Amino acid sequence: MALDETRQLAKRWADRMRAAGLKNPEILSVTCSPAHFGDAESTFRVGLMLLHIVRDRGQELLSVAFAANPNQFYPIEDIEIAMGWTSIEEINARQEPEQLDLVLSRLAQRLDHLIDGMSGDRERLTRARIERATRDRRRAFVDSLRNSEL
Repeated sequence: MALDETRQLAKRWADRMRAAGLKNPEILSVTCSPAHFGDAESTFRVGLMLLHIVRDRGQELLSVAFAANPNQFYPIEDIEIAMGWTSIEEINARQEPEQLDLVLSRLAQRLDHLIDGMSGDRERLTRARIERATRDRRRAFVDSLRNSEL
């Protein structure tokens, strides 16, 4: 995928963010990997968050960073677990990543709750919950692989 095509893809991602209810997504970076099946990635600023979308062999994956630590991106699944929006079991039961439009819509609907959790004194606690969700989800996934081998 050429850089111009990747820029167009980033613009379409921004349009999809707006359609989902996320206001004023600003494209910060665009990267393509022409040798890798049209893989691409872009980073956007939406309010106090950074959204990072990666397209890997046709699958679109979302990670989120916050203003307090803009270099630390978390998979949206771990944020959803930490915020109590879904469970590890529901995430690990999926055969494929969810459609990006569904994920963006859900994020937009719960944005105030997430921003509140990442504000002031709550930020450290919420970040710790997200990091614990990441560890727990990975551990559960590895355990499920081990159990399937038995």
